[in-house]
Amino acid sequence: MTTPITSNVNNQTDISSALSKPGAGAGMGKDDFLKLLLAQMRNQDPMKPMEDSQMMAQMAQFSALEATQHLSDIMDRASNLQIQSQAASLVGKYVETIQDNQYVAGQVTSVGFDTVDGALTPRLLLDGKTVIDLADVRRVSTPPQSS
Repeated sequence: MTTPITSNVNNQTDISSALSKPGAGAGMGKDDFLKLLLAQMRNQDPMKPMEDSQMMAQMAQFSALEATQHLSDIMDRASNLQIQSQAASLVGKYVETIQDNQYVAGQVTSVGFDTVDGALTPRLLLDGKTVIDLADVRRVSTPPQSS
């Protein structure tokens, strides 16, 4: 005896209504979308197959999802490039910040980057010895003139 596999999508529910449930689409990717579509096709009533228009609408939704994910990837890369450019432009500049309740200032001698979940976090090296985060910079100026 086999036990049927149940799915979150039944014969009367199409993928668009499953995705419109609160929070359902927030973490769904194209693989999840395809799994839902395949589950719907496997579990549909052979006497009432999905209409062509429904299938086309769902494929259009899938294409839109892929395009949105691609656009998101492009935006992430563009953001990282902008962050790199912004941080690199500070080399040779004088920056000030507060770190651990201490005033820290110095000339940016180099820039390094940490990556967390695909996002760049620039780290500035001041006077060759102190590392600070770009996000913590409070003031940027030309190096002070020595007298």
